[in-house]
Amino acid sequence: MTDYDDIWAQVQEADASPNVATILLHISSPGGTITGLPELAEKLRTVSKPLVAYTDTMACSAACWIASCADSVLLSQSAEIGSIGVYIALLDQSEHLAQQGFKVNAIFAGDNKLDTADFKPMSDETRERLQANVTKWHERFKADVSIKRTAPESSMTGLTYEGLEAVSAGLADGTVDSLEDVITLLANF
Repeated sequence: MTDYDDIWAQVQEADASPNVATILLHISSPGGTITGLPELAEKLRTVSKPLVAYTDTMACSAACWIASCADSVLLSQSAEIGSIGVYIALLDQSEHLAQQGFKVNAIFAGDNKLDTADFKPMSDETRERLQANVTKWHERFKADVSIKRTAPESSMTGLTYEGLEAVSAGLADGTVDSLEDVITLLANF
């Protein structure tokens, strides 16, 4: 796993180096977490050198958010990009615990402290609050992608796109056969 702070440290180092003309983000990730991601995206958009993102596997969800900060996005024909969406998954074990004869006695302070506890069903109020939070972050995700990408709303529903489909969806600028081809392309930039 690569930490967002590590990504930024490496990009900063490359941006400051007189030996680097273009920064390449070679991405291979199905996604990540929101925590720290919008902050990284803001920083990536401040890089002074050309920033190119490339994937030969996948740049999905959080990785797509990162790729969308680049000046150019390239991928191989079979690589995937997209999955622009947000979710929270919470397990409800209350019925299983009851069937096994367990009863949880929780001692807590704070009216909402146990809202997402897995030993009890989720209330409608909690579900509504969590849905509002997920929707808020999805809107932010789409807005951030739209800063440098031309993807229409229909390309930002959680679907992934391969190769030329990604270009048509506005999530990539072109396809290349390999990382070596990207490096050759950038050397002639």
